[in-house]
This record gives sequence, structure tokens and C-alpha cells, in this order.
Amino acid sequence: MNLNIIIYGRGGQGAKSAGQVLAEAFALEGKYIKAFPEYGPERTGAPVRAYIKVSNNFIKDYEPITSADYILVIDKFIAHSENFYQKTKKETKFILNSTKIPKNKEFKNYLINANKISQEKLGDIKPNTIMLGVFIKISNSVKLDSVKKAFTNLFKDKLDEQKIKANLDLIDLGYNSIK
Repeated sequence: MNLNIIIYGRGGQGAKSAGQVLAEAFALEGKYIKAFPEYGPERTGAPVRAYIKVSNNFIKDYEPITSADYILVIDKFIAHSENFYQKTKKETKFILNSTKIPKNKEFKNYLINANKISQEKLGDIKPNTIMLGVFIKISNSVKLDSVKKAFTNLFKDKLDEQKIKANLDLIDLGYNSIK
């Protein structure tokens, strides 16, 4: 297995955290991973990218991904940027936090209104965990339980039990939203 994943978002939306959770989940399953965020000195609201490379074999390079298998777009406005599509290939699958497919883009798209769902369930707009659930289902590359365990491991000292449970429920919700 060789898998390249990019998560696009803005600071504060959880792109970096989602990348960390996926990397940890793949590692729990014995995969080799390279995961790193890319962002400038800006703060909340600035563009953020999280790169996750997964393989059955040791990964030697540290280069950003130039051709992704999966792209998760947490901020829908990023998908309207032309340079955004430079890191794609014909087979790239998109998970978009949106209700609309970007015009003139012929890729395999999965849409979910993760902002609305997280607002309703958490009382806050934190779409990343919902989108992780969608990714798990469509990629079939990592187990749901591994992602939930990774999330819990990474956030047990940062979030209270109620928030962890709410986020795990959102992962389930994203997973079950794809038929």
C-alpha cells in the first residue's frame, strides 16, 4: 500500500489535528507514515495543509505530496483556487466540506456539510472529525476503531471526556453518512 493524503483547511479548523489522527491510526495498524503540516506564520484563518504519506514499506522522502490519492477540503473556498488542483491526478478522490461541487472539476467528489453538522452536534464549527469518518469509509484503508483510538490517545490530555465522546460520535456520523 502506498497512499498520499492532503488535508486543506484554515488555521483553527482542525486540518493539522486531522492529519495527526490519521497518521497515528495508520501507525497503530503497523504502517509506515510520514506526516507533517505546512503553514506560514499566520494564525487562525490562514491556509493550512497537512500531508500524510502511508506505506507498507519505509518512506525515505520528506517532500510534500505532489500527487494525492485523497484530498480532504475542510474550507470550501480553497477548492475554488486553481493551484489547488495541481496536486491531483485523474484518480484523486475529494472529500469536500460543502454542498456544491466546484464548477468544471471532474473528479470523484464526496460532499458533506460538516460545518452544519458539527455546529448542531458540538455547538461549534469543527468539521475535521466528521470528514475523517467519511475518509475512513470511502478509502477503506484504515479501520474506524484505529482512528477513534488514535483520536482518544492524542486528545485525552487536551479535551474532557464529554468532548472526546462528542468527537468520536462525529467520526461515526461521517462514516455512516456514506452509503
